[in-house]
Amino acid sequence: MNKLRGLAMGVVAALALVAGPPGTPAAAAGGTPGDPPLPSYPGLPPASSSASLAAVSTTPLPCDDNGHDDLSLTRDQVLSRARTWLNVGGVPYSQYACYRNSLGDYRTDCSGFVSMAWGLGGRGDAFWTGNLDERSYVIARSSLQPGDALLRHTGDKDENHVALFVKWSNSAHTEPVVIEQTGSAGTIERTWSSGNAGLYTPVRYDNILDGNYDSFDGDARADMIVHSGTDVSVRLNTGSAWDGGRSVSSGWGRFHGMDVPDGMGRLYFADFNGDHRTDMIVHGGTDVSVRLNTGGGFDGGRTVSSGWGRYHGLQVPDGLGRLYFADFNGDGRADMFVHSGTDLSVRLNTGSGFDGGRSVSSGWGRYHGMQIPNGLGRLYFADFNGDGRADMFVHGGTDLSVRLNTGSGFDGGRSVSSGWGRYHGLQVPDGLGRLYFADFNGDHRADLIVHSGTDISVRLNTGSGFDGGRSVSSGWGRYFGLQVPDGLGRLYFAS
Repeated sequence: MNKLRGLAMGVVAALALVAGPPGTPAAAAGGTPGDPPLPSYPGLPPASSSASLAAVSTTPLPCDDNGHDDLSLTRDQVLSRARTWLNVGGVPYSQYACYRNSLGDYRTDCSGFVSMAWGLGGRGDAFWTGNLDERSYVIARSSLQPGDALLRHTGDKDENHVALFVKWSNSAHTEPVVIEQTGSAGTIERTWSSGNAGLYTPVRYDNILDGNYDSFDGDARADMIVHSGTDVSVRLNTGSAWDGGRSVSSGWGRFHGMDVPDGMGRLYFADFNGDHRTDMIVHGGTDVSVRLNTGGGFDGGRTVSSGWGRYHGLQVPDGLGRLYFADFNGDGRADMFVHSGTDLSVRLNTGSGFDGGRSVSSGWGRYHGMQIPNGLGRLYFADFNGDGRADMFVHGGTDLSVRLNTGSGFDGGRSVSSGWGRYHGLQVPDGLGRLYFADFNGDHRADLIVHSGTDISVRLNTGSGFDGGRSVSSGWGRYFGLQVPDGLGRLYFAS
């Protein structure tokens, strides 16, 4: 990447200027220098008195080690972290102090603030405007996106500054809205003039998570959706498991599949409109409709396709096949996969529905599930290699293989795991459980989620397969579908 290695000029002189006089906390710490407040901030009044700033507790340098490597974060996560300092009324500026909250302990100057928002690892006073280039790279001004930064490091302590980019305030894209740590007003969100913005270099954090992903809450980690009876609830991914959940929709008691008594259809969960949040796709009778994610649930919906009355699975009388929803072409919006007999076709998302489709693979007539006479296995669609396009997972007998998306179809595949012969569902004789594929840890690669008996474990994607796994949740023994005796519902993993 085009690193900002040329920004630090006159480093020796700059160190002397910003480290403070002998005996100050910065000098005593012997660590990285901080960034003094600017003499003035264009558009802001002179520095406020300390009484008018937030009453938050800070500690002298050095800041603590935050106990983790540099985090990989989505843009929403970066802005959410930044707003934790805004939400306490703003943190007072000092290059000699540290502020600790649930996200870590960071120096309270402009570079410490950006370090916190980006989740930089190690000590919270390890970075300043003179070395943020070690964790970022220069981008075009036209490429600025939320969570990027505007950096100025000239070697002059009266000019060095950095701010977090939020959005453009004008259609000409010359006046940015930023969140910054200022000597005048602590942490604030405001709009810069085009003249001020022009003095700064746009940079992007090395570990920002771009590309295609979705979850219910818009981060890159798969949440668990529980369809229990008539209700749909969501348990958000905490990084090591899922939280206690909340109800997000109701009235879906007859949407556990057409092979359930009085069944009217089934539900799917995928990002239809490309906003990184999982929407609810309803296959009801012949129609497919979409209910968009509102943040706290789903809207009233709209029909996006019809004519699919015989695509509720081959286990249903007169069934021709089934549907899947995943992003085939990498544009961030879920496309519709149609598995009809032996053939697999894809209908691309047009924004308001799906196009007429094209065939992308064939020879899958015995992969409609092991519950079908002569069935050999089943198919799944998720992004294995992190390129933003859905690959095809083939669960055939005991083996699991992946066929990578080539843009027009799928390649010949490779085996990535084995020993899963009893994980084709509890409706299959001697079944122990079933498999799912979704991105649990937010690295944009689908992990293997194993629902075995009452337990759920996750095997993380290693690039060529999956690791040995860890248990992440329990108590789900009756959630293999209403088709199973005593079943209460089923699970989905939104990613």
